[in-house]
Amino acid sequence: MATASSLQAHSTTGTVRDRRADARAVEWELPGSGLPKSKVSSQFSSPIKNESLKSLARRLQSLDSIPITIVEKLYEVILTTRLDGEDPKAKSWARQSLRDINSIWQQFRDINMNRHTFGTDYLTDGNIIGYWTKTFSHMSQFLSRLPEDPATKENIGKLGEIIDRMAALEEPLLLVASRGTLNADILASIGERWSRLDCMAESYRDAVPSLRKLKSWENVVQSIELAMADTQKPQPGNKATPGPVSLTKITALLWLTFLITALCNVWTFSEGYRLSPHDSGTTQDSDFWFLLQGCISQVFGMGYMIIPLLKKTQVRRRFWLPPTIVAMICTVLAVPLYVSSPKEWSAFCMLTGTAVQAFLSLQLALAGE
Repeated sequence: MATASSLQAHSTTGTVRDRRADARAVEWELPGSGLPKSKVSSQFSSPIKNESLKSLARRLQSLDSIPITIVEKLYEVILTTRLDGEDPKAKSWARQSLRDINSIWQQFRDINMNRHTFGTDYLTDGNIIGYWTKTFSHMSQFLSRLPEDPATKENIGKLGEIIDRMAALEEPLLLVASRGTLNADILASIGERWSRLDCMAESYRDAVPSLRKLKSWENVVQSIELAMADTQKPQPGNKATPGPVSLTKITALLWLTFLITALCNVWTFSEGYRLSPHDSGTTQDSDFWFLLQGCISQVFGMGYMIIPLLKKTQVRRRFWLPPTIVAMICTVLAVPLYVSSPKEWSAFCMLTGTAVQAFLSLQLALAGE
């Protein structure tokens, strides 16, 4: 928490206590949507049910509260003083930011009072990381001063508190990894925080000796990888299921099957295009109704495959959702294209949908492995 001396350089009149009292008069109500930028509690996202993830979220809450508090004080100063003159944009931004911070505090209070629990979105939230960036930017202004400077001492103390709580985060993080419940999104979110502290360590290692004691994010990731590798080893008393084919070979076989299927489709389409009379069809053609039947079946088939993929955290949505949307559009367009353009383009749209459906099957099989 930034105190009076660390904020003295930014203030012109009054005491910090007076400014904090004035800031409480700000309208704290959230905008009409009722949805905060940072969705911390289960009020705004599905609740965390895994106990190890809950423990990680509690440690993260304790850690995040420090930079959030520091940034809150900075915005209170901007709102209640002439730091940026009479710039209405700065005031408006500070007011909105304080509303966002207040919504985070409210969610923290709801969790502490057992009105809600932690939501799954908290462990992957990116908005709070912005407070980390602003906090370290603010601290850098003071850490470059003489060590005897009161503001420097205060910021060194705050940075030491962050280091201690960050180090305490490693234990629950490794526990989550060892139990197989750590996914890439959670790892990336925590890595963003830790990496910013690593940058501070590189710049101010001499000024803040405690920075030397903190593990780098690279070393933490190595420990996480070891913990995750241990979960894949057979437990004592349990025999590993023997198999003639390794996981790598199974993966290669699945990809090979997909590629062969795609290449065969390209070859058959090129032959069909060469032999096509290049004219459009009509709704009186039997092929039109066979095409419509195939399109309906393909759309439902892709829908059925999307459901399990949504539940598979191993497969990131950005890898399969965009091509799935394209395939859905192409499948639907195949029907009107049959009667409005040469029939081979209708076949091409169906070919695209079929290829993506095969790709979804591959991703589902790999996620199952």
